[in-house]
Amino acid sequence: MHTTRPGLQHGYFGGALASAVARRALDAVKLLINAKADVNQRLQYGSYGSALAVAAAICEENCSEVLIQAGTDVNLNTEGRAPSSSALVATGSNISEADRWLLEMFGFEEDKLLDARGEMAPLLQEHGAEI
Repeated sequence: MHTTRPGLQHGYFGGALASAVARRALDAVKLLINAKADVNQRLQYGSYGSALAVAAAICEENCSEVLIQAGTDVNLNTEGRAPSSSALVATGSNISEADRWLLEMFGFEEDKLLDARGEMAPLLQEHGAEI
């Protein structure tokens, strides 16, 4: 018998939901949320502290919206678990080692990523994100 464990933490991104976000797999994100994945899970593994922080770091607006609609706390503090203490901090202008890996893995361009991050911060702030 196969058991689904959407909250299992593992891998580079820390868990299935964060990994689906990083891959921009919106259908998988929705599937995991429907399977009761915790959208506010503080990740113990990976380079980002939450699925929303991953979405913010890679400027994935669609996944961010779905996570927010599912009840993600836009101010979830993940300090001590990842370089970015929150999703809003993940939209900053610093490119971390984890970001460099994403740039290489997914073919993002650094300048375009930084420009897009400038557009992600207002989206998060519209939903109450604060530093």
